[in-house]
Amino acid sequence: MGLNRNLSVCTLAKHMANSGIRWLAAVSVVGPLLVLIGTLAHPTSRAILFSFFESPVDSPRHAEAGPGPSASTVTLAPIVRLTGAESIELRQLLEDAPSRARERPLARARRTALFGGNGLDVPEARAPFTRPSGLRRPGILTRDDPRIDGAMHWLTADAMTRENLVAAIKRSGRWSADISYLLKMWKVPDDLQAIIYVESAFVPTASSKDGGVGLWQLTPEVAHVYGLAMLPTYDERRSIARGTEAAARYLADLRERFGSWELAIVAFNWGYKTTLDELAKHATTNYWDIAPWLPAELSEYVAEVLGTAFLLANLSRFGLDTVKREEPVITSDLDTPYGTSFAVIAQASKTSVGTLHELNPEYSADTVPVASFKMTVHVPAGSYTRAKGMLPLVMQGGGYEPVVDAHDAQPPMRPSMRPSMREDIVTNGNRTRIFYKVQEGDTFASLSRRYGTPVETIASDNAIDPTSSLRPGQTLAIRIAAGAPSPP
Repeated sequence: MGLNRNLSVCTLAKHMANSGIRWLAAVSVVGPLLVLIGTLAHPTSRAILFSFFESPVDSPRHAEAGPGPSASTVTLAPIVRLTGAESIELRQLLEDAPSRARERPLARARRTALFGGNGLDVPEARAPFTRPSGLRRPGILTRDDPRIDGAMHWLTADAMTRENLVAAIKRSGRWSADISYLLKMWKVPDDLQAIIYVESAFVPTASSKDGGVGLWQLTPEVAHVYGLAMLPTYDERRSIARGTEAAARYLADLRERFGSWELAIVAFNWGYKTTLDELAKHATTNYWDIAPWLPAELSEYVAEVLGTAFLLANLSRFGLDTVKREEPVITSDLDTPYGTSFAVIAQASKTSVGTLHELNPEYSADTVPVASFKMTVHVPAGSYTRAKGMLPLVMQGGGYEPVVDAHDAQPPMRPSMRPSMREDIVTNGNRTRIFYKVQEGDTFASLSRRYGTPVETIASDNAIDPTSSLRPGQTLAIRIAAGAPSPP
């Protein structure tokens, strides 16, 4: 009996020991799981936990300047992970960003001076506004907001602002089609032309104290990263094509990175690094979540852009469809040597220096500057053939006798040319070339008979199919061989 009792006690002790081990093992597994679940359930603790696994490239604060935190005070900011890829250009902007609160100061004074009006916070803009039903919704908008309605009311109800909006719509006719084409190339919605209305009101030479220049008011940092040339007398931010292409690439990169056009608009105005920091601060990638915490001027800027996009998409509903836009500008690019004056180019293309400056807002002087790349000057499309042929002769001082309209302040016409007003004769040694403006009814055959030049030569010199029809108004360069009879 004593032996059996001892065996029973040993068996019981062994069983209890095994049970204790199993219980401890269960606690060691389940306990950490419960702690982990509790940690993940709390946003702050979850952000702190994830911060230990943050990739240096994805961290929105990895390039922030200034000394690191001391050993006694370590602060971990909430982390937001962006799923979009960061382009090389955006990464360069992040690395080059200066250590200041904002990469680009918010300047309502600049927007007010360019666009007009007295701001979104005027009493009239805060008055009740009912948006008309059935409006076409811009594709860049993901939700409605009262501030957008306030912006629409301000843009249409404030007399000065509406007047400036009308003026901007008129000017937009000159370049809007070309801008739409470039935006489409980079898959940027045409609705974002609204940024131009807000930033520059379609004034390509607009500039501001905060460094913005051109239609899109691009900063020097953005212009440099996206490959725009900035010389003392030549700034491609003012170029319609080059400036728009850079802005489109920038907006496309921002949209890819942040996932929404609203945040792309914020970063376009506020700066890439500053926007990253703000998203990290609030641990979100939704613009409407951080909108209440943004500076008032920035949220109003976004509302102004979105409100303008609404108006442009529904001009007839706001009585703006009757605004007559200016005619589109159609130009050709003329390769021009460094140091060539606009006066010489104007003489060669039979236009004025003022017109050349209107067509070339990127030039701020009357001379083509020296650069490390080929320089071109935009000339009226109908003047390209003449300008290309006459520019070398004008630069060399060759003999030429320009024919101009009687009211132009130019050298007098040759008397024999007064009746037709459609030919310019250029003589250089034994070579004579006529720049002829095509009239209704002209054909290759009739011009060949008129000037004694083979049809094939005329077509080849002007890169035209000899079997095609000539367009009235186009200019042809026609060579006349030495000893040939003078043109009739």
